[in-house]
Amino acid sequence: MPKVLQVSHYWFFGYGPEINERIVDEMGLEVFQSFKAFLRDYRLVFSCPSPLRPKVGTPDLVASSGCAVEGMLYEIDDGGLSVLDSRFGVGRMIYRRKSIDVIAEDGCMVSAAVYVATRNQVGLLPSKKDLDALVEGAGNRGFSRAYVEELASMDAWEE
Repeated sequence: MPKVLQVSHYWFFGYGPEINERIVDEMGLEVFQSFKAFLRDYRLVFSCPSPLRPKVGTPDLVASSGCAVEGMLYEIDDGGLSVLDSRFGVGRMIYRRKSIDVIAEDGCMVSAAVYVATRNQVGLLPSKKDLDALVEGAGNRGFSRAYVEELASMDAWEE
């Protein structure tokens, strides 16, 4: 009898530059389907110190009542989780993966993997490159006008 290969699928909530389809392609992340989604009672900050660029912060989530973070919900497999774990520096303790409930664009609550920083630092700004990718992705994906404008108004470090 032939051996059956079982592949597990997961949901991943991306809220940083990975909302941009171009970045997802560059990462080599295989996505089976994707939807807009949002996370209630959190806000986007850039407080995770970049290991390569002093004074640059990478995206993170902080609890904040009444706020919401818009992002993308991606269906991925085990290989996708490995790609993301590597990109987010899980083995180097830069980010950790955890499960969180997000609301998909159809209103359904979905439990998804999300990456949160293991340490934070005050006074950091996103790199212009990361922020531009985030704004471009949010605009191209049809995020709310208010959210895109909020992202576009953020200060960033020129590189």
